[in-house]
Amino acid sequence: MTTKMSLDEFEKKLAADLDTLALDLLPEGSFARWVYEQKSYPVVHDAHTPAEANRGECKKWGLSAEEWAEQMAVARAAMAHDMKLDLIKEGYF
Repeated sequence: MTTKMSLDEFEKKLAADLDTLALDLLPEGSFARWVYEQKSYPVVHDAHTPAEANRGECKKWGLSAEEWAEQMAVARAAMAHDMKLDLIKEGYF
């Protein structure tokens, strides 16, 4: 069974310090962290309802389709936050 963080929990942790890298908030060994580190943003962005769950990933990570969808949402939020931080550092905002 994988470590999971709800989207609400993730957003609360991130709101406590918006300057932190979201990747640092994702639990080591979690599916959301694996998604963040291994998948591209377009792939993560396009997912994700429970009906779209990758059955192989669900089985490998011990997730239900609903849990898979939520963990994809956590990874998507983390990626989006960190991309925005990168743009701010580069002077685009």
